[in-house]
Amino acid sequence: MKRMRPRGFAWLYAVADVTAIAAAYSTAVALRFWSDSGMSLFGFAAKALGVQEAADLGAWMGVFYVESAPRIITILAATICLLYAYMELYDEARYMFPRHIAWKVLVANAVALVLFYTYFYVRRNLWHPRSMFLAVAVLNVIYCMTLRTVLRIGLGRMRLSGKAGTCRAVLAGAGDDAAAVERRIVEA
Repeated sequence: MKRMRPRGFAWLYAVADVTAIAAAYSTAVALRFWSDSGMSLFGFAAKALGVQEAADLGAWMGVFYVESAPRIITILAATICLLYAYMELYDEARYMFPRHIAWKVLVANAVALVLFYTYFYVRRNLWHPRSMFLAVAVLNVIYCMTLRTVLRIGLGRMRLSGKAGTCRAVLAGAGDDAAAVERRIVEA
């Protein structure tokens, strides 16, 4: 007996999520350290919160964040993708109850932010600007939802054209409505 393997595309969503994290990190670093308007925005926020030493960070901190990008992006991606998996964002299609994807992405990024801030507090790390990770989390939510929407639309079009796997469903019920649905399934 041949075992049927489901043809899922959860790995595409994982790739899109890692891409969103890398893009969010790159954008946050560029805004924080190499954009005049971004530096003034972050400086204003630091002064408004009463953290004067975080207002003017110098170019050496930007160089550090560029040199450490692979390590930081890997840590961010591992943490956030594990939280996404825990929030069931890599599951196959659901038929009964729709997923609230935007809410789950927002909650997972908020939990990741709390985890990183807790780590900084426990390690007494005053060196990293907290606004940097807040900006990464906010940008990641925006980029992740954009990439997931584009991917969902693209996969939907591929499924309609028959170029991608379709999900099997169980039809249960009786009556005229169930018979009409069954006829449409058989005809398709």
